[in-house]
Amino acid sequence: MKKTTLFLVLLFVTVFSALAQEEADVEKFNYSNITEFGFNTTSPEGIAFEATTVHGFSINKKHCIGFGVGIGLHSQIPSTIYTPIFFNYRIYFKPTKTFSPHVNVIAGGVLVDDGKGIIASFSSGFRAGKFSLSSGLSFMAICRTYTQEFISGGYITEIKTDKEWIYPFGVTIKVGFSF
Repeated sequence: MKKTTLFLVLLFVTVFSALAQEEADVEKFNYSNITEFGFNTTSPEGIAFEATTVHGFSINKKHCIGFGVGIGLHSQIPSTIYTPIFFNYRIYFKPTKTFSPHVNVIAGGVLVDDGKGIIASFSSGFRAGKFSLSSGLSFMAICRTYTQEFISGGYITEIKTDKEWIYPFGVTIKVGFSF
């Protein structure tokens, strides 16, 4: 256990030391915001319109980490709204160029009106100036809780609470802007 912990600490220090030395002439920590809109086939009820915003900071202009929140609205069932809350990591391959490809990874939780769960996504795309386009794969695991009431003679005789797990997996496509 001690060897594993020591190895992880050394790996963590090595990676961040390399990141800090990679571009010493660029300011190290800058505020970063990415706001995106698009469609997600991973929603609890099928295709949904989704909007997300991520606030964080960039390290060397190449690596960005942040905290994001969003809202998803199902196109055919307006009452189905979900809220992803997540951590985001994004790497730009050519950060000093106007056009830069990127890879984006998110992991966090998702709240639905009748449950909660986890969300993860891996996408890639590009940034052209302030404009960005991303598409990739996403996954949710949601535990929905629902209550059944059994009525006999006009009175509630039994209330039963059940849980149902759903595992939507799909594609996400988003456009947006960053600054």
